[in-house]
Amino acid sequence: MDKLICQLKVTIKDIRPPIWRRILIPAEATFWELHLAITDSFEWGDGHLHEFYIGRVWDRNSVRIKLPHPDDEDFEDEIPPKEESTTILSKHIFQKLPITYVYDFGDGWEHKIVLEKVFPG
Repeated sequence: MDKLICQLKVTIKDIRPPIWRRILIPAEATFWELHLAITDSFEWGDGHLHEFYIGRVWDRNSVRIKLPHPDDEDFEDEIPPKEESTTILSKHIFQKLPITYVYDFGDGWEHKIVLEKVFPG
């Protein structure tokens, strides 16, 4: 497959006026690299826990992508999360499911991620 560049629009949910960033990232980037691109684009210091949802947010049947944490609890009825440092963006970004990035679990900043365009690399 030829290398592709994804143009993503990342919008913080439930904020008016809208606050968003446009990011260009290789389709073969990991979700960890996407996390870094998002925190860099918003000029945050990467000081909080975060995770991605493919599907509905907080739904135990949605795919979750995150860094493992020693305090994580496993629930029998929950799909185990995928490791974000090895999960490739292209495996999920071209699906028709919503992708949400949650940053800072205390404040619960939710971000809608939309694939706007794809460019040859």
